[in-house]
Amino acid sequence: MFKRWLNNLKYSQRAQSISPFFAMAFGDKAAAIEAQGKHVVKLNLGEPDFGAPPDVLTALKELATSNASLAYTSALGLPELRAAIANFYKTRH
Repeated sequence: MFKRWLNNLKYSQRAQSISPFFAMAFGDKAAAIEAQGKHVVKLNLGEPDFGAPPDVLTALKELATSNASLAYTSALGLPELRAAIANFYKTRH
């Protein structure tokens, strides 16, 4: 049912006149080249060809399997992080 609805969508003239997002076209080309078995380093979409560093994965696994609270932080962020950012800007700018 959803597919039928999706196929019947009508786009406004204004929407149809929007230029394509070329980065996505390059992503499609990269995927086509990869499908041919070639190695592609993807830089067009902020999509690296490597995963997270091992230390990050280890820390994530430890956090996910621990009983640590994963509650939201304050909307203003963690005080320690805010202080570190402020110090960075104070010393660099």
